[in-house]
Amino acid sequence: MLFIPDKGNDAVVYQHALSNFFSQNPVSWKRHGKFFPYPLVFPLKFIPFDDKHVFTLDSTIEELKSFAFLHIFFINASSADEYRNNIRHTVSEWFAGLSSRPELQWLIVVDTTRAKEKKNRSNLMDKIKTDFSKHNHKLIEVSDSVEHSSFNALTGLVQSSLLSHLELLTETWERCLKAGRERHVAKDWNLVECVNQEVDYARLFWSLGALDHSLKLYEDLDSFVFFLIVSLAESESSSYPPWAERLGGEEMEECPTLLESMREVDIKKGNSTIAGIRHLLLAHKLLLTVHLYHARVHSPKTAASPGARCDHAAVVMKYANNTLHGVIEHLLVLKSSIAPFRLSCWVIQLVGESLYLSCLIADINTIETAKEAVAAMHSKRFKELLCIAELAVEERKEERGRLLEWMDGVMKKREAEEKLTKQHRDSALSVLCEALRNSSSLESTMLRTHDAASAFLTQSGRKRSAALIGYELALFLTRQGKPAAALPYYLRFVSSLMENGEKSESMLRVIEEAVEKLHPKEDYERIVRFLLYLVQNTRDDGKKLECANRLKNELERGKKESLHQIRLTEWTDHIGCPCKVRLNMKTEITKVVPGEKVNLGVRISSSIPSISLEGARVKVRLSLLSPSTTTAYEKPAFDVEYRLAESRLICVNRGSKNVSPSDSPRDEEVGIELIHDGIIERIDNEGVTVQLEAVVRKTGIFMLHNVEITVCSESLLLIVPQSCIIIDRKMIMVIVEETKHSIAFPQGKVLESGISECLSVSLSSGSLAIPSSTLKVTIEDGEEGDIEFMSEDGLWESLVVLPVPSLEKEQKVGREIRLCMPLSGEVKPEEGIRKIRLEWSGRLFVHIVRFSPLFSTRFTNSHLESKMLLDLEMSRPSSSLWSIIPLESSLSIKNPLAPIEPALMYFDTQPLLPRGVSSLTWLAAPPSDGLPSVPFKLRLRYRVKPIDGRAMEEAVDREYEYRLEGDVELKRVQYEVCSQVLSQQPGAQLCRVGTPCHLLVSIRSLSVHETDSLVVSVATDERLWEIGERSKAVTLKESGLGQVYMMVIPLVPGFLPFPSVQLHAAANSIRSEDRFWSDSSDSIPSPPLFTFERTAGKQIRVLGASGGDGGSINCLYDAYV
Repeated sequence: MLFIPDKGNDAVVYQHALSNFFSQNPVSWKRHGKFFPYPLVFPLKFIPFDDKHVFTLDSTIEELKSFAFLHIFFINASSADEYRNNIRHTVSEWFAGLSSRPELQWLIVVDTTRAKEKKNRSNLMDKIKTDFSKHNHKLIEVSDSVEHSSFNALTGLVQSSLLSHLELLTETWERCLKAGRERHVAKDWNLVECVNQEVDYARLFWSLGALDHSLKLYEDLDSFVFFLIVSLAESESSSYPPWAERLGGEEMEECPTLLESMREVDIKKGNSTIAGIRHLLLAHKLLLTVHLYHARVHSPKTAASPGARCDHAAVVMKYANNTLHGVIEHLLVLKSSIAPFRLSCWVIQLVGESLYLSCLIADINTIETAKEAVAAMHSKRFKELLCIAELAVEERKEERGRLLEWMDGVMKKREAEEKLTKQHRDSALSVLCEALRNSSSLESTMLRTHDAASAFLTQSGRKRSAALIGYELALFLTRQGKPAAALPYYLRFVSSLMENGEKSESMLRVIEEAVEKLHPKEDYERIVRFLLYLVQNTRDDGKKLECANRLKNELERGKKESLHQIRLTEWTDHIGCPCKVRLNMKTEITKVVPGEKVNLGVRISSSIPSISLEGARVKVRLSLLSPSTTTAYEKPAFDVEYRLAESRLICVNRGSKNVSPSDSPRDEEVGIELIHDGIIERIDNEGVTVQLEAVVRKTGIFMLHNVEITVCSESLLLIVPQSCIIIDRKMIMVIVEETKHSIAFPQGKVLESGISECLSVSLSSGSLAIPSSTLKVTIEDGEEGDIEFMSEDGLWESLVVLPVPSLEKEQKVGREIRLCMPLSGEVKPEEGIRKIRLEWSGRLFVHIVRFSPLFSTRFTNSHLESKMLLDLEMSRPSSSLWSIIPLESSLSIKNPLAPIEPALMYFDTQPLLPRGVSSLTWLAAPPSDGLPSVPFKLRLRYRVKPIDGRAMEEAVDREYEYRLEGDVELKRVQYEVCSQVLSQQPGAQLCRVGTPCHLLVSIRSLSVHETDSLVVSVATDERLWEIGERSKAVTLKESGLGQVYMMVIPLVPGFLPFPSVQLHAAANSIRSEDRFWSDSSDSIPSPPLFTFERTAGKQIRVLGASGGDGGSINCLYDAYV
């Protein structure tokens, strides 16, 4: 609280207003040319004026605490006469005492509210300004109320005065503190007094709201005390200064709690030990930390920070831990006379309170940064409790009584000062008093403290420290006459020693003592493990031999008493396998098939000096290779980066992949076990060599897993991992393959139907040899039987049996299968897929064969008046390598009423090349019985010839037959259509490429009709023609004739086929020939009419765009009439 003495009258309103303003508005302070890093809040308190509150430059620190920051005189007069008669004399005396001292801050505040009401303000202010003419800047006028603008000027002037005094006060205070620190070598210097003075200075900033700066001052003071005392130990002087001797001779009369020290503002006489000094500083720092935590949690900027709780809880534990270590070190330096048991009580109480306080903020078990401090405090509390427990024995009854008397006195003093709360009744001192008076309570307290410390130490990864305090607890329980309760803690400590490979004589002696405490039967396995550790880590040869003989005796005892088998699986550098194993295989990689044997040589020797292992059996286990095992042999991975700006090539090693223990093969995954049939009578240090074998049954890749050795008639089982085995070669790998015999077919090959083809297959024997056998080839069940196969005799049959020679293991042989799928008009090109079945040596194989037709056909008929024209158009694909030579054709039409004998009008026997078109045409008289259709059968015999001039194979050089069966529709032709293509150029007779031409379509009706409305549609190959008008309407004349023009554009030169023309019946009569129809198929009004197209199959010559005849071209079509 900052004091502001005031004088005058009627100033209560402004006092409250100023106090509220500065308590709610932080102030920025500029000190030494720089802004102070923390905002200040001035807690103002107005008191009556007194000379003892007036600041002086030569004041002591105690006087500095009571000096006023600012002196204010309030004047509230209604007129100049009232001021002259009642106030002027008093203010003049007040002014005379302050104005002569420039280091003081003072103000005169004039309230002119009443003067304004009587219109005397000007006279009043003129009179006051005349009296203080040299200090008008110290005069401030206020009026009306605190909400008036004049109040802002008052707050500004008060703030400036407060900051000015704070600058002078801190400089003076710091100068005094610095001088006090420098006097620490003086005889009359007192550390407690110095600490109290610096605490007062830190509390000044605490009161101003600068909590961070105050905490920094406390930390600086704590460091000063620490290094001041530590420097005494480094001093060459043999004697300590008087203040140090006095400090070391102080006895701990009190044992204050943190809450009690937080309430204290300085160090009391009864608590003036080094422990009391550090305890007060710790209490104030912890209280500041809690204030800071509360302020930051409720701050909008830091409230959302997830680590705020953890950070402050960690700070609490670090402060407490540093204080404990500092006090213990100081006591050693000062050679303090504090009773050790009182100090232990103080440590136990401090640890408990610190842990409780930090747990209120956050869960300290999850704070990584505080684990070291928390672990140290847990360990320290347990050790101090163990120290107090030493007083429980009868021989130290007097010491125990004195300690209990001291603790009772401390607790009675607390009762006298204030009422005991539940926290005080359950405090550490009350628990310790109960423990010292009751042995069972002492033991339960020890166990609780140990369990809490051990749990945290184990959780934080400090297993050795947890085992150590367990060992100390075991010694305590043993002294209490409870060896059974002490044994688990004792064994835990011994196990930690073995895990860390302790080899010192004292630690090995502890393990020897543990062996003596174990039960012969219940702890048989633990005895063997401890003795094995002693044999391998004892340096004394005599003792090593003694432990080895005892180990052998224990194993023999286990055999005689039929104790359970001991299984040792984990080996380290400190507990190695008692056997050395060396493996030898002829090759690094052994390839076998199921049913074969695998042999392996093993040399085993005893690693225990002068001890031989008797009655041994050996088993080597190979595990199935898994993906995790393969990655274990990966080389380190590197990231390469080239930085162009720096012209540097950077290669970063990302490390290699390590296989975790969970990736190791399980027992059920082990595939091969190599076993030695007999029993090895003796395994000594020189070693013995045995041969192991196994018959493999399972396929896969197997690598070394481990070696199992049972000794002493299977009383001890040793599992030797791969890392502890010496291998003569780089690795041991067994590959067991069982590849079945198979047939490989060509992929993606398409055969031609209508010709003899060759299907090449590859037969593989797999992992087993196959004697002479046969290959049976036929079509798959359910498929149509239209494929023929060529037998060894040259006959074409639906099922053939081909011989296959004998094959050795992993041998392959090729075989050609001749087959032919006859060409038929009933099979569409997209349906040329067949499945063939192959049977070989007991296995069935099915292969899908795709066929493309050697040629495709289109059978059409035209019925014109008394004649019927039948046409078979044959077209060849471009990818074929064969030409077709037609031999003979026949067409028969069956009419049950009158026979129909078609006459062959045209049959071209010239070879039909790929991409070529040919036709066969028959003329017949249609039946007059009005049948809608009659059935027909068409046969065409042909041969093939290669177009590239290669020799003709015998299997291909044969006659083939094309078959087509169907029905001939006997619809009468309604219209005759004739097309012409005319050039649009004047005087030109032939069309040119890219030039529009007229397609003239002439229509003649072959029956008597009324005026017909038709739609003419044109279709053609888009690669040859571009059609400008897909459809067009036309109306026939009464004579049955009609014409229509449509635009077409030829795209390539040469002989092009005429566009195909179809007629459709219009829905309504169309009067205009210029009406156009849409290009979409939906616009066609009806299905096509039955017409006779005279230009079907004919060609027209098209000239090239340059004006010539297009040069030499290949005709794509042949037209015949």
